[in-house]
Amino acid sequence: MTSFDGLLVTLIFIGGLLFIVSFVIIRNGINHIDENAEYNEDDEDFVYDEVKSKILELNEYGEYLKNELDAKHKELLFLYQMINEREKEIRRTDPIPESSQELESHQDMHLNAVSQKEVEVYKDIHYNKKILDMSIAGYSNQEIAKRLNIGTGQVELVLNLFK
Repeated sequence: MTSFDGLLVTLIFIGGLLFIVSFVIIRNGINHIDENAEYNEDDEDFVYDEVKSKILELNEYGEYLKNELDAKHKELLFLYQMINEREKEIRRTDPIPESSQELESHQDMHLNAVSQKEVEVYKDIHYNKKILDMSIAGYSNQEIAKRLNIGTGQVELVLNLFK
């Protein structure tokens, strides 16, 4: 018998021994798992109640989100309606020019209107920041409106949009 054959026999013996040991460990582990299964059956009602309560909480949260989305949707529709009314009003008061001079003056007027709109947007952003800062500082909606000379509805709208 060569040293290679001796090594081969030794490895086969160790493999067989590991097989037997793993079989014993698995057998003991199954018994241990069966004992835990008995405990889990006792706790099944507790787990069922907990899962039921979590599902109810998720349902309540879903209803809350649905209501919030509906409110924001209605608010958005209202804003779109206001924008459309404003656009119609502008179209009624702003006739289409017929001559080239009227066209140039009309374009100049629109450029001035655009720059004024940009200034208004900047002012609105500035107002929004002031409104938020004053709200964080603890001022009421009425106090903020008085100090900034704007309506309380605008203050409430800005605060609700940035919540």
